[in-house]
Amino acid sequence: MKNKSLILPFTLIVVAALARLLPHPPNFSPIGSIALFGGAVIASKYVKYLIPVLALFVSDLVLNNTLLRSFYPDHSGMVIFTDYMVWTYVAFLLAVGIGHVFIKKISFLNVLGGVLGFTLVFFLISNFGSWIGIPSYPKTISGLIACMSAGLPFVKASLVGNLVYSTFLFGSYYMISQIISRSTESSNVIMEQVSKK
Repeated sequence: MKNKSLILPFTLIVVAALARLLPHPPNFSPIGSIALFGGAVIASKYVKYLIPVLALFVSDLVLNNTLLRSFYPDHSGMVIFTDYMVWTYVAFLLAVGIGHVFIKKISFLNVLGGVLGFTLVFFLISNFGSWIGIPSYPKTISGLIACMSAGLPFVKASLVGNLVYSTFLFGSYYMISQIISRSTESSNVIMEQVSKK
């Protein structure tokens, strides 16, 4: 269900990105759902990556320089991009691809499969990035396993967040698209009847 008009997908992505700025539990975030949604519904192969990445970047910029500023004590000035963010963006880009490849039609099973796939991809990539970037984890198989184990408590919140925000994005998009389609069909029928008189 690719949409050539960007108004509805863009609006829904902005609303979800703004929700990221509200207080929420760790890892209960709309970023994965934004990427899946963009990949699934935006027709342009470039714009489907650009809009979600911009939403992530702008919300990161705001969060990292306000609420999360204490996490970056070694940075002077504005926090624009950090080494660790690379792993998040890689997972995010893969989520756009997952949405593009696996959610050709909006259905419960397709969206659920995309959510489960992204949650797993994000867990593996972000924890691999933590293992690489955090000196306290030995760069051994046991260090990687320890890092992955430490990330397990965050998977539930990530999955629930992805389910909630994907339900909002895909559900809103589907319902609004149906309303627009029906009203367009009704208008066309009325116009045909008027033109026959």
